[in-house]
Amino acid sequence: VRVGEHGGPVDPAAGVQSRRSALIGRAAELDRIADARAQSRLVTLTGPAGVGKTRLAAEVARRGAGSDDDAQWFVDLTVIRSPDRLIGAVAETLGCASELDAIAAALGGRRTLVVFDNAEHVLGATAALASALLERCAGLSVLVTSREAMRMAGERVVAVEPLLGGALDDAVDLFLQRASESSGTTAWSDDDRTAVRRLCVALD
Repeated sequence: VRVGEHGGPVDPAAGVQSRRSALIGRAAELDRIADARAQSRLVTLTGPAGVGKTRLAAEVARRGAGSDDDAQWFVDLTVIRSPDRLIGAVAETLGCASELDAIAAALGGRRTLVVFDNAEHVLGATAALASALLERCAGLSVLVTSREAMRMAGERVVAVEPLLGGALDDAVDLFLQRASESSGTTAWSDDDRTAVRRLCVALD
């Protein structure tokens, strides 16, 4: 089964989220994340809200399913209102008891990726849980998305920047892709692209 936006199990070959649209740009970030994952079992994607961290994490997981990871789990932390709810939310996603040992048992024994998405409001609790699970589960890797890093030993941080500068054309393509999905329009003129380019720069 494929995981949904609010977490769940995945088939090893399916990736964390099904691709609803092609990922535009981000080749450099994908390379940096691959390097980071090769160096550490704890990687954090940082950047402002709306920059695309979740979509990028989903693509990283999709590419790693089967080759790097035998199992993958996606934990949406936006539904958590306080740090003391974190363990319960993870246990619910895994379908196990709300205890650290039970979570570790569910994740252990194979190469497993856990994505903690939108961790900034429960950063300390996420860091503590990630540290405890990484210590208990030799095959576990953790990918976190957050507005800021957790500042943990061994953590590799990859900054996700807005699609501007040399990536401005990618930002325009992404904007028009989303516009096509919502409007059904597939043909865009040069004037349309110029207007979108100006808008992307103004919104930065």
